[in-house]
Amino acid sequence: MINSSRGGLLVAFSVGLYPLGTLSARTTSRSVISDLGALAPRTSTTALGINNRGEVVGFIGDERLRTRPFVIRAGKLVVLPILGGRLNTAIGINDQGQIADSSSLAGSKESHAVLWSNGKLIDLGVRGVTSYASAINNRGQIVGWTQTSHGTRPVMWRGGKMTDLRMLHGADGGMANGINDRGQIVGTNYVGPGWLHAVLWDKGKITDIGSLARADGNSVALKINDRGQVVGRGNLRGIAPGLAEVALVWQNRKPIRLVGLAQPSALPDQASAINNRGQIVGYANAPPGKPEDQAAVLWEQGKAHDLGGRVGRYHIAEAAAINERGQIVGNRKTREGTHVDAVMWARRES
Repeated sequence: MINSSRGGLLVAFSVGLYPLGTLSARTTSRSVISDLGALAPRTSTTALGINNRGEVVGFIGDERLRTRPFVIRAGKLVVLPILGGRLNTAIGINDQGQIADSSSLAGSKESHAVLWSNGKLIDLGVRGVTSYASAINNRGQIVGWTQTSHGTRPVMWRGGKMTDLRMLHGADGGMANGINDRGQIVGTNYVGPGWLHAVLWDKGKITDIGSLARADGNSVALKINDRGQVVGRGNLRGIAPGLAEVALVWQNRKPIRLVGLAQPSALPDQASAINNRGQIVGYANAPPGKPEDQAAVLWEQGKAHDLGGRVGRYHIAEAAAINERGQIVGNRKTREGTHVDAVMWARRES
C-alpha cells in the first residue's frame, strides 16, 4: 500500500524521499481506484507515466505556479532534481527506471529535455530556443521536439545525441510523441494553418498514416505499442480541427474510430496510450445527463469502459498511461481546473 504525508514543509519542493498517506481506494465494477493524493496542502499532483514495475512519474504544482517532477518508487515519492527553473515535468519512465523530463532553466521559461538516469540529471540540450521530451522506450531512446527560429521540429535522442526526424513534403513543423521498443516513432506534422497530420517514422522513413476525414482531415498520433498499433485523436469529415475530435486507433496504418461513452459526443475524445495487449486508455465525454463531465476510459475488446473517479468536487477525469499489467494512471480535476489529483486504476480481483 502507498502511504501519504501532508506536512507543510513539503511545499518547499526540496529534493528527497517522502512517504505517501494512506490512500483512499474506491472499487468500480472493473477496477480499484487509488488516490495518489497531493504532496502537501495547496498543491496538485499530475501523473503522466507508468512502467511495468508500477513506478509512476508526473509533476507537482503549487499555488505559486511552480512545478517539480516526481517518481513514485517502492511506495515513496521522490522529488527529482531540476535545472533550476520553475516549470518542470516528468513525462515517461522505462523499465530500467530511466525518466524523460523537461526542465526549465533558472530565471527563464525556456525548457530543455533532460534524462534522469542512475541518480544523475543529464541535460539533452536544444537546437534553437527550447526542447521537450515526450516519451522514452526500454532502449533509452527519447523522442520529443525542439523549437528553432524556423518553427517546431521533431527529434530523437539516442546516447545523449539529438537527431532531427524527417518531415512530410511541405510541412512547416512537427512533434514526435511516442516511441516503441522497436524504435518506431509516431507524432504529428503541421501541413497547413491549423491542420495536423498523424505520422509514423520507421527505419528513417516518414509515412502519413491519415485520418477519418482523409484529405481535409486533422489527426494526432500520440503513442505506439510494439505491435505497431497507434493511438491518438482526429476530427470527423468536414469538421474543423479541434471540434468534435474522436479517439482513434490505427491498425495496419489505417485509422479506426473508438466509440466513446456518449453519442453524439459534445467534447473531444482521445486515446492517449496503448499497451502490447491492445488495451487503450484515454478520455471521453461522460454519459448523457452530464454534458460538462469528462470520463477516464479504458477501451478493451472494442468497448469503452468508464474507469470512474469522478466523485465530490471532481467532474473531469483522464487516463494518461497503461502498463503491461493493466495498471493505469491519470488524473481527476475540478471543472475549473483549480485542483488536480493523480490517481491509479488497477483491475479488481474477482
